[in-house]
Amino acid sequence: MKKVDFEVVGMTCSSCANNISKSLNKVKGVKNANVNLLLKKGSAEIEDSVSEDDLKKAVSKVGNYSIKKIEYEESENKDMSTSGNKGEEMDMSNHEMNHNASVGKDEISVWKKKMIWAWLITIPLALLMFSEKLLGFEILGKEP
Repeated sequence: MKKVDFEVVGMTCSSCANNISKSLNKVKGVKNANVNLLLKKGSAEIEDSVSEDDLKKAVSKVGNYSIKKIEYEESENKDMSTSGNKGEEMDMSNHEMNHNASVGKDEISVWKKKMIWAWLITIPLALLMFSEKLLGFEILGKEP
């Protein structure tokens, strides 16, 4: 068994993520497929017989979705099925996946621009509102 992590493009709601997870779990040789909407990433445990095309077909079959990037990892615990803690191990791997997810540089720059614009609008408004207390006179004051 190999662990595979992948990026999914085209998801817009939690139903999309659920449908993709269900479709991947139906593929012969795929186990514990899980897709996270917010991270736009997924993971699964696959047998050696499963190809990238099988995964891509399963994802595109349920809607207008595609897999962008696939990374393989060898499974560290091959005796997980005999340990009895299979569910706990699966949850832990998903937890690690969420913490190791990286946010794209494009997304960061978009949020930085939005923050700058928010401050550019907020600071002048705050100065207008508190000008009498801060400066001792009103900028747009009342006429005498």
